[in-house]
Amino acid sequence: MHKSYAEQYQSYDSLFNFIEFLQMDSADAYHRINTIKQMAVQAGDNELVLEALLGECSYLLYGNLNKSQYYYSALYGRAHNSDLYITKLTKLLQLAEAQDNMTMQVRTHILLGLEYHERNNLISSLMHFSKFYTLIHEIPFEQFPTKKHFLLYMGKFYYQFEAYKDAEKYLLYAQEVPPSYMIHEEADVFNTMGLIKRQLKEYDSAIYYFTKGQEVAWKQGSTTWRHILGGNIGIVYYLRGEYKNAKPLLINDINTSLERNDYSNAINSIIKLADIYYHQKIYDSAFQYAETGRWAVDSVRPAYKYKVELYRLMGELAVARGDMKKAYLYSDSAMVARDSLDNDQQVKQLMLARHQLETNINNSEVAMLRSEKRISILLRNSLIGGFVLLSAIVFMVIYIRNKQKQNKEQMSLAALYNAQNRLADFTKTVHEKNALLETSEQEITRLKEKLDNYGTKEQSEDIIPKLQNSTILTDDEWEDFRQLFEQVHSGFLYRLREKFPNLSPAETRFIALSKLKLDTKEMTNILGVSSSTVRTHKYRLRKKLNLADDESFSKMIDEI
Repeated sequence: MHKSYAEQYQSYDSLFNFIEFLQMDSADAYHRINTIKQMAVQAGDNELVLEALLGECSYLLYGNLNKSQYYYSALYGRAHNSDLYITKLTKLLQLAEAQDNMTMQVRTHILLGLEYHERNNLISSLMHFSKFYTLIHEIPFEQFPTKKHFLLYMGKFYYQFEAYKDAEKYLLYAQEVPPSYMIHEEADVFNTMGLIKRQLKEYDSAIYYFTKGQEVAWKQGSTTWRHILGGNIGIVYYLRGEYKNAKPLLINDINTSLERNDYSNAINSIIKLADIYYHQKIYDSAFQYAETGRWAVDSVRPAYKYKVELYRLMGELAVARGDMKKAYLYSDSAMVARDSLDNDQQVKQLMLARHQLETNINNSEVAMLRSEKRISILLRNSLIGGFVLLSAIVFMVIYIRNKQKQNKEQMSLAALYNAQNRLADFTKTVHEKNALLETSEQEITRLKEKLDNYGTKEQSEDIIPKLQNSTILTDDEWEDFRQLFEQVHSGFLYRLREKFPNLSPAETRFIALSKLKLDTKEMTNILGVSSSTVRTHKYRLRKKLNLADDESFSKMIDEI
């Protein structure tokens, strides 16, 4: 009784966090919690009361899971009381703040941050992590011996957000802090540092950290971490093109991961090994591992992160086998996964920007006002971008199916001549309807003035909307346009996709319209957006493709 967290943290873990406690039935678990809580209240030990409440939260989230489910709870899901978990954890945080218990505040903030992150409530997650960041620097290791454990959590969180410099900052700090009794921490820190260096293409540094992690794992007798780190070294060899060195490490990692049902760790090695066999033209082995990846990938979160590479590879394997139908299907699936991945990255960047701005708020009220304005603009653009992205996916799927059909036969000279004439007529129609729209706008102004003088309100409400709802391009004309474009500019969109595989569907359509030499006014009416939006879209597209000016943009289109 009446001992600090630093003196009792291992005892607290043995009481409330070890698997033996979490496997108890609810009657036994709550009997233990309530008994300790009553003893603490009678003795006036406020710290122990808080620890008992935290133990209750842990049981709500993980109670009654078997050992395998506990260690892979991200795969199997949590217990059924996660809403109550957040409610109780929030109340616990309020008690810790009232008692000025900083170690409990730190742990509660990070647990809430992790739970909100699990629910994709990234704003709430970042809010709690920001408060954790402030508190963790105020508590010395002597008072908070699990400091390394929580710094590791933060490093891994920022790694997931691809904020590698921030992640590296936490992990370097974690390396300076002595470990707690949780032996896996050292290996995990080195592994995450290696993952960061690998993402930054600093392969020598990546191998250095993975190897350091293996040395720790050997000393601690951790077979699991030895295989994980070995697999990550194998992926570095794969990225370097050193397939001979990569294969045995990847195979070992895959086999041991699948034995543990650890699909999250296995999937990346599976895809890399399948790709090695594909490049070595050992297609049967490549197909076998790709199929293993296909049934395993849906057990991983987020699955689309791996589906992009997996479906691309399976499409190439289908081509190697002469199965063009499957090749096209896998190509479609890869594009859908790519759109989901791009959208997820945009959301992550937005949320990370929000977090960084909230940190600046603590330092400057002026910075707060300016930052909130930028965040609102980013949030608005993200919502609009998400809607456009969904529409573009539908457009791209329809386009790909039409293209597949068109590529099956040669276009005769007569058909080409006819298509050129029809496309010319289409362009002429666009010009004419553009002029009609300008005339309609003038007519709307004239009618408004006239109706204000002579007409009634009812006449105004009947006539003006008819003019305002005039359209430049119908759905049928869009359908004709897609077909005519491919006939006249055969293979253009395919070559465009080969040259710039990361183009979104909306960017592809914009380039197709630019191929027709339409001006900004005409593209504005076709796309149904403002002229400033068209110019902004063109500027961002030039920046994305590293093109200096409009002349370079036009030259690029002409050369495809």
